Amino acid sequence: MDETRIEFSGGKVLLLIIAALAFVVIGYSMWTAPDTEISLIRRYGAGGVAMAFFGAACLLGLRQCLQNKPALVFNAQGLWDRSSQIAVGLIVWTDIVGWEVSAVRGQKFLIIKVRTPGKYLSQLGPVARLFGHFNFICYGSPIAIASGAVQASFDELLALVERYHRCYGSGAAARC
Repeated sequence: MDETRIEFSGGKVLLLIIAALAFVVIGYSMWTAPDTEISLIRRYGAGGVAMAFFGAACLLGLRQCLQNKPALVFNAQGLWDRSSQIAVGLIVWTDIVGWEVSAVRGQKFLIIKVRTPGKYLSQLGPVARLFGHFNFICYGSPIAIASGAVQASFDELLALVERYHRCYGSGAAARC
């Protein structure tokens, strides 16, 4: 069976966890600081938000480390995307109508254009759906894959999408 698996980049996930923990500590120190020059609302608000947001990021990073699933799987059925918290799962090759490259602050993203974006948005939870809808408004698709989270370069990722779509995108499995 023709299948290519791309794992998460363990080093990048570990860096995320360490950075998130550092911000949780900063938030905690803001929360517990006896400084009277900063208003209570500002101190507790900023400290609480930092602890909650970065604590959640830390937990998501830990979950990603403990999962034994690859970030991306390319096979005859389609592209299995588990590369982020707003990943949509299986993207069938015949649903893909194209792709484009986008970049935000030097981070390249592969935007996967699909026939029925609503189908993929409906598979997401409420918060992920909000971010997916934002992707759809900004980029024309709810599906954006960043190579930064996976053990592959952006060029390798793009080449795999092109090769598998050429082989399986027409609906009839071609020999490649």
